[in-house]
Amino acid sequence: MLDRIDIRVSTRAINNEKLFGETSESSSEIKRRIIKARNIQNIRYENFANINKNSDLNSDHIEKFCELSAILKNDLIYILNKLNISSRATHSILKIARTISDLKEEKNISREALLEAIEHRKNGENMLEK
Repeated sequence: MLDRIDIRVSTRAINNEKLFGETSESSSEIKRRIIKARNIQNIRYENFANINKNSDLNSDHIEKFCELSAILKNDLIYILNKLNISSRATHSILKIARTISDLKEEKNISREALLEAIEHRKNGENMLEK
C-alpha cells in the first residue's frame, strides 16, 4: 500500500529558535516557482490529451518526458538494484525528479533532482513496521 504514495517526507521536531527564525524562502517566492513549473508543464504537454502535469504521466510517457543521460541512467539502475525499488516506485521517482527539475527551471533532469526524488521516495520505507 505504501508503494502507491509517491512523495514521503520524514520530519523531526525543531527547536523554537529555528521555528521563529528567518526562513530561507517566502511563501510568495515558493508560489512563483510553482506557477512557473506548472507553466513549463502546460507547454510541455499541450499536445497530449489527458496529460496536464508530471503526475499524469503513464509508463509510456515517462520514457519520453523523464529522459536521463546515460550516466544518470546507470546511476539510477545501480541505486534501484541496491535499494530493491519496484517499477512503480521507479516511475514515481522519475516523475518527482522531473517536477524538481521543473521547479529549478532545468530543461533536463539533473543528478541533484534525481537524488532528491529518490530520498523523497525512500522516506517512510519502514513506516508500516513501527
